[in-house]
Amino acid sequence: MIMRDLLMHLSSAVGGLMIIVTLFRDHFPPHLRDLLEKYTSKLVRLLYPYIQITFPEYTGERLKKSDVYTAVQNYLTEKATTGAKKLKADTLKDSQSLILSMDDNEEVTDEFQGAKLWWFSNKIVPKSMSMSFYPATEERRFYRLVFHKHHRDLITGQRKKAKKKKEDDEDEEGKGDPAKKMKEEEETKASKVTLSGLLNFIDGIWSGCGGERIIIFTTNFIDKLDPALIRRGRMDKHIEMSYCCFEAFKVLANNYLDVESHPLFGMIEAKMKETNMTPADVAENLMPKSSTETRETCLRSLIKALEEAKEEAAKKMAEEEEEAKESEAKDAANSIEEAKENGVVANGKLEEEKLNV
Repeated sequence: MIMRDLLMHLSSAVGGLMIIVTLFRDHFPPHLRDLLEKYTSKLVRLLYPYIQITFPEYTGERLKKSDVYTAVQNYLTEKATTGAKKLKADTLKDSQSLILSMDDNEEVTDEFQGAKLWWFSNKIVPKSMSMSFYPATEERRFYRLVFHKHHRDLITGQRKKAKKKKEDDEDEEGKGDPAKKMKEEEETKASKVTLSGLLNFIDGIWSGCGGERIIIFTTNFIDKLDPALIRRGRMDKHIEMSYCCFEAFKVLANNYLDVESHPLFGMIEAKMKETNMTPADVAENLMPKSSTETRETCLRSLIKALEEAKEEAAKKMAEEEEEAKESEAKDAANSIEEAKENGVVANGKLEEEKLNV
């Protein structure tokens, strides 16, 4: 009877706590909630004497499998089989042997030079299901190492020393191993793509496949390309992606703003005849950046961009003309100087000939 009453009181307390937490998350102002969580974490850190180090399974932007996580997993294999109560069995590729590791939400105790350590295996489950190209990485697993703060220097210092020693050993091995040195030199050598190799690659695509293939090449400097690369038969269709004209602008305006006609179209057409702008720049100005931007706001943004592009083009042309004038003046000065020097030399030779006579 006493146990039953205790369980009832406990369940009521847990239910009340869950309600309070829900109300706190849903109705408490976000900035005050962040401040409260921040100072609560500081208070916990002052009272909690343990340090935690997390080893995630995947790291980096492309979610590459962490070598450190694999090393920890291999290290804990023996510990897990002897100390963990929940184990997870995996098989290696092309092998029938089982590898046992810690299951999720499991812990094992370890010892390092008299310091007591705890290893925890956990995972983070996404709150909402989503379609992903990497379905195996939706659940993020990690190991957590916990130890007393008194052993900070022992644990972190030994980890740094072990890492430095490993790097030094690898450097020594690399110096004495000619094959490894040659491999490193090949990896650091810059990759060079020759015209012959590119042509062989392109021709190989057509000859090495049974179906049709369409390859699209883009360049900003078609005049610099070798004629053998862009001849008919290799590149059958040449399409010039020129600057945006008014007709292309109307298509973009219809796509991004759902408008076919507007009083500002006449001004935009006139300014497009005065300056050059790529379709990408036009689309960037037409795309609404927020819900408050209207069609007229986007069109006026494009007009402003066209005016700035015109001013920039005029400024650039003036600078080029000024540089051309300076170059012409410099060449003229050099020509005059050379003519003077040649005249002095000629006169000197002439006087010498007169004296000899």
